[in-house]
Amino acid sequence: MEFQKSTRKIFTPVIIVLFFVSMIMLMLVYHTIRENDATRKLVVIKNVPQFALIDQFGEELTGSDLLETYWIANFIFTHCGGICPTMTFQMRELQNAIPPDMPVRFVSFSVDPERDTPDVLRAYAEEWGADQERWSFLTGKKEEIYSLAREGFLLGVNPDGGTLIEPIMHSQRFVMVDDTGMIRGYYDGFDDTEIEKLIEDLYFLLGETV
Repeated sequence: MEFQKSTRKIFTPVIIVLFFVSMIMLMLVYHTIRENDATRKLVVIKNVPQFALIDQFGEELTGSDLLETYWIANFIFTHCGGICPTMTFQMRELQNAIPPDMPVRFVSFSVDPERDTPDVLRAYAEEWGADQERWSFLTGKKEEIYSLAREGFLLGVNPDGGTLIEPIMHSQRFVMVDDTGMIRGYYDGFDDTEIEKLIEDLYFLLGETV
């Protein structure tokens, strides 16, 4: 009995000390998490230069028309049998995941604008179940679109050296643009984890939680 009492006398203060140390550690971790969340930032990469292109309804859409909305962009073409179907599928999944009452739009630029006329793009949009009030498919002058891809979005595009199913080589990345026309992130359109991160980053910029 005397041994148990002495043991209890020794361990009781130790347990109390460990308890308070644990509480302090938990509080430090909590405040660190809060501080990291409060200071989390998505870098501003660059601005998207002004452009004026034609959408699937034959109407002009400019970069200014997209200001005050957040938007997700990619570059595709309708007869692509390579990466484009997956990219369009992923864009549709984003469209379905983001409520229509949020200030978010989706923009797909055709890298084969001579073949992808407004009528062709509209049929493609219908085939893929696009919400065409929010999702624009753009065509126009090839030189302007290629310059926009390369200099504006810093994405590669090459009309030569492709394959039979994908004659035009182009980037598979998605680009997130904020409401001031600034690029805030790039995401691999073939990586589900990257697409999930895109949604998280978008909601962070919007001040929402996923």
